[in-house]
Parts: sequence; C-alpha cells; structure tokens
Amino acid sequence: MLNEYIKAFGETDIAVATIIYFDEDSYQLKSKFVYFREDGEFKVYLLNEKDIEGDNNQLVAVITPAWLKIYDDSKRIFSKTFYEKTIKIITSGNSLILAEC
Repeated sequence: MLNEYIKAFGETDIAVATIIYFDEDSYQLKSKFVYFREDGEFKVYLLNEKDIEGDNNQLVAVITPAWLKIYDDSKRIFSKTFYEKTIKIITSGNSLILAEC
C-alpha cells in the first residue's frame, strides 16, 4: 500500500511546493517549483522508480541532489540526503513523488 511510503504532508493555498537542492553535478544550489492541480493538502512519497504506477504521472525533473528539502507555503516539510543517486520528481494529482533511480 502506498500509505507506507508517505514521508510528509504539506498544505498550499497557491497549488505549488518548492524544492531546494544542492546539485552534485554542477556543485550549485538550485530550486524547482512543483505545481499541483489544485490548492490544499498534498503528500510527498519516496519510492523506487520500479514501484511507480499510474497513468496520471507527470515528470517534472530529473536531478542528482546531494541533499533536498521541500517547502509548502509556510515551512519545511521534508529533508533528506541522497548521495550519488538520481531522483525523478513526479507529480500525480496532489501528490509529489520522489523516485530513486
């Protein structure tokens, strides 16, 4: 069940989450806005790429972060270190999926 992969809950009034990460390839601090279909609560999932299912998934970006933080409208809701891993950022409805490749 996907519920065991939920890592965080966020709340947005503007249908967007912000991801800040340090890129291992360029050694630069970068940011990415992730847009959702509607305002309200969203969930953050951490999965292996092979566990992703569904036809409504939209690939937002493929990154190689040393670390990554996710913010909703008011606070940091998720933080993780990912040394030497490629991460696909995917949205599906009001869910944000971090897929480890």
